[in-house]
Amino acid sequence: YGGIGSVVKLVAEAMAVRGHKVFVAGNYAGFRDIDDISIINGVEIYRFTSKYYKTPCVRILLLLLWLGNKSGIRIFSNKFRFWIAALKHRITEQKIEKLIQQCNIDIIEIPDFNDAVLHDLTYPVKHKKYQIPTVIRVHGSVSFLKYYFGNSIPQYILKNDKANLLRADAICAV
Repeated sequence: YGGIGSVVKLVAEAMAVRGHKVFVAGNYAGFRDIDDISIINGVEIYRFTSKYYKTPCVRILLLLLWLGNKSGIRIFSNKFRFWIAALKHRITEQKIEKLIQQCNIDIIEIPDFNDAVLHDLTYPVKHKKYQIPTVIRVHGSVSFLKYYFGNSIPQYILKNDKANLLRADAICAV
């Protein structure tokens, strides 16, 4: 657990103890041998593991990225990485939307930090505005971290962080 994971665990379990039905969904794309769904301390946990991201489009882009890197033609590598990350971002949002509908979720809280923005979303992407109230927990966005450590902030990072925050109905901080 990192800082965000620790906060989510503590808040989710405290809400469950108070009688709320709590769901936590997360991207576990790097994991294979982990349960997709589990209940821990009264919290339903949905893990979007690597199998959720193995769509035909993602597979084709991964193959093109691999072929380009293998042959030494890396001119499109950043674009392919961006398209892969953008597709995975969209898949995650679709999975969350499905959970909202299936589980009759009333409110959603999401973090301001998105690891893909730091590494692969090197162009602005559209962030989904959910049909239920959305709270964004300010925990340290990529823009903030770059600013805090005295680094310049690329425009695409500012645009992605801003777009993420603008979909919020409320903002809270830890």
